[in-house]
Amino acid sequence: MIKQNYNVDINIIPMNIAIYKYDIANDNFIFVDINNYTENSENIDRDEVLGKYLTDIFPNVKEFGLFDLLKKAYETGKKQNHKATFYSDDRIQGWQENEIYKLENDLIITIYKNINAEKLMETDLKLYKQIVDTISEAVIITDMKGTIIYVNPAYLRITGYSINEVIGKNPRAFSSGKHNKEFYKDMWLQITNNQTFHDDIWDKKKDGTIYPKRLTINTVKDLNNKPTNYVGVFTDVAKQKKYETNLKELAFSDGLTKLPNRIHFHNILKYEVNKSSRGEEDGALLLLDLDKFKIVNDTLGHQIGDELLIQVAKRLQHVMRQSDMVSRIGGDEFTIILSAPIPKFQVEIICQNIIKSLSSVFTIDNNLIYINSSIGVAFFNYGKIDIDELIRQSDVAMYKAKSLGRGNFQFYNYAEY
Repeated sequence: MIKQNYNVDINIIPMNIAIYKYDIANDNFIFVDINNYTENSENIDRDEVLGKYLTDIFPNVKEFGLFDLLKKAYETGKKQNHKATFYSDDRIQGWQENEIYKLENDLIITIYKNINAEKLMETDLKLYKQIVDTISEAVIITDMKGTIIYVNPAYLRITGYSINEVIGKNPRAFSSGKHNKEFYKDMWLQITNNQTFHDDIWDKKKDGTIYPKRLTINTVKDLNNKPTNYVGVFTDVAKQKKYETNLKELAFSDGLTKLPNRIHFHNILKYEVNKSSRGEEDGALLLLDLDKFKIVNDTLGHQIGDELLIQVAKRLQHVMRQSDMVSRIGGDEFTIILSAPIPKFQVEIICQNIIKSLSSVFTIDNNLIYINSSIGVAFFNYGKIDIDELIRQSDVAMYKAKSLGRGNFQFYNYAEY
């Protein structure tokens, strides 16, 4: 770093340099010289320190540890290193690193630098790592090729993988298979254009569980604005998704039978009426009421009645087409939307199948239960009817079925009303 003598111009060296002479009588070191770089960087006046004892200029130097190393270098002639020690007094304060040499004329030279910036960065990095290691969100860092170079404990906890199973791998090794190539193409297009990505994505845990995660990917750049890494942060949103699904079910499903409720029924009926209008095709609405249900409730109790409604719902779903929707709109009333196009004869077959299915005995807690059903049918076509009128027509037809002895179905007849 420097020749072991004093026959050089120390002022041309862009590092902190101080030269001492050991005073044996007073067991102290006297400042012989400092270079211009030290004057400027440490705000020290050369004339103020030259000829002065080291302990007079820096009173805490013995506590700092430098004094003993200066003496050791003087006594042994061997280079001494004084690394990363914090010094503080009225003159200067900060982290210092020193290399100490004994010159041929018994002078001692120290070449040192202030490493506050490095220490601050090191402290910040430790703090950032501590934060990343303790947060509940998973963090994953890759190089620009997509190779994983770091994951935090939350990532391992959420995914179930060990550190050795992920470091050096590409994240696609843990993909769920739920997303196609276009999805990932769009994802990387966003990252390339905006340096960020945010969306819900499905991945796979070590045990094979497919789970949804809310993922954000950012691009990290160096001081020259060159991309160096990708950082992904995500949370497992499986519980949230389940909660959202449960809320949706509560809002649009019947709590007992799990069939669509009245709100959902109205939404779908409106959609189907509009669809039939665009295609100029007929659809049908069936309103179904259970005959003798009140007797079951009164004689066997509401618990048996509730179980009967659940079994009725299952039988109705079994006889319907996949495109049709069964709803429970209250009490023992059910609706069935037959999606267009459907001819009248097929509606008749469906109604006959419903009546046949529901007239078969139900067995609940060793009770044999027989009921019938009355069905009213109203057609919708060409958008010439609103849904309230359509429901009214099916209701009129259902009461006509009841008046004709129950256990049958009737079509709404415009000529009669």
